[in-house]
Amino acid sequence: MDLLGLSTLGLRQICYFLMVVKCDNSFSRAAEQLHIERPPLSQLIRALEKRLKVNLFVSWL
Repeated sequence: MDLLGLSTLGLRQICYFLMVVKCDNSFSRAAEQLHIERPPLSQLIRALEKRLKVNLFVSWL
């Protein structure tokens, strides 16, 4: 992981990620708490994952 890349991550993306974790990994509940729609939240988390080159959430479906 590139530590220099971490310094350029948007604070919003990190806060959104933390809210999803706080909401027991529920994107819907996190979006509700953040007063945003679920699709943009998912897109921001996907962008964060791409930037970090890691999967933050694993789908069990």
